[in-house]
Amino acid sequence: MGKRTGHFMPVSMLDSQLSTLESPVGEDLVFRQDVSRSIDAIVGASVGWLRRLRV
Repeated sequence: MGKRTGHFMPVSMLDSQLSTLESPVGEDLVFRQDVSRSIDAIVGASVGWLRRLRV
């Protein structure tokens, strides 16, 4: 964030923003992905999840 130019949010606000996050565990329509997986695996799982939502 510190190296981004013209960004509206200063780095000093990051800690307060992260501290207000709530865990989505147990919420409806929450899809979690492990970002250490390959892009193809993430996209495939994401598309599959979205397709199942339309049922």
